[in-house]
Amino acid sequence: MQIWSLFAILTGMVIGLGNSIKKYLLVNGINPYALIIMNAIIYSIFAIILYAYLIKKEFNVTDITKFNKVLFNNCTLSKQTILLAVVISSTLFMLATILFTQSINISPNPGYSASFASSTSVITVFLISVLLLNGTFNIYTMAGIFLILTGVVLINVFSKKK
Repeated sequence: MQIWSLFAILTGMVIGLGNSIKKYLLVNGINPYALIIMNAIIYSIFAIILYAYLIKKEFNVTDITKFNKVLFNNCTLSKQTILLAVVISSTLFMLATILFTQSINISPNPGYSASFASSTSVITVFLISVLLLNGTFNIYTMAGIFLILTGVVLINVFSKKK
């Protein structure tokens, strides 16, 4: 198993645990938007802690301008492109958080929402990779996409039955 696969599996497990906790809170009456706001505050606190850690420990930098050079020294993009991409991706992730929170709030099982969201994400990333980022694919990739779509259809059709 490649190391990236292990990280991806652990990520899936952590996301699954987090989504289950969100569903628990939502079922017990927390306002979905209050939950989103609280999550955003906690994310911000963790980001500030990580930033402080990287400045002091990881890069041993006390001057903030030197720290920025260390972070971006291998990047070939302009600062404007980086900023625009970060703003767009952050906005998309915030929108995804809002949409997903609403989805698990009204779904009978947060696993259904998670399977739809992750399956759609896999297919979206695959298409963008192939169409815009010179990604490659083969027959096995296509078979995997077909199996993902089949799984989504099965969940949608048979989750309604008791």
